[in-house]
Amino acid sequence: MPFEETTDTTGKYHHTSISSKGRGDFSRRPIYEMVYNHYKNIKGLDCPFTEQVVLQTRPEGPGFKGDHFGFGTVLFWQ
Repeated sequence: MPFEETTDTTGKYHHTSISSKGRGDFSRRPIYEMVYNHYKNIKGLDCPFTEQVVLQTRPEGPGFKGDHFGFGTVLFWQ
């Protein structure tokens, strides 16, 4: 992933690298069941990395700090 050093529009924050904050924490965005269902079951594509996350986080719980309500296992698991 290419990265370019940037400063935000206010000039307050200078970004020198991609943040590692939250990396590997899949509980914050409980959307992986929905994504997995779409690509694996509907489109018929292999998605081994998404499958790893789904198996690790199943059943999806509420995304308290995210934007999604987190009932993906109930709604999308087949």
